[in-house]
Amino acid sequence: DDRTRQMPIFMGHGLDDDIINYRFGVDSRSRLQKAGYSIDWHDYAMGHSVCMQEIADIRAWLIHCLQTEAT
Repeated sequence: DDRTRQMPIFMGHGLDDDIINYRFGVDSRSRLQKAGYSIDWHDYAMGHSVCMQEIADIRAWLIHCLQTEAT
């Protein structure tokens, strides 16, 4: 449905992820894009974890989404 395709999606993946292969993240992003979703993609020099840069990127993304929603 078109409403769900308008939902913003943030995706982040570690380049050195040893739990979920990086290629799976890239493939899932591609499938979502082919289905009409807009993806804000980020990859990070980390494994299967969270880094401070990712937290900062998520924060900026959320602020942007909330400001866009409010207008």
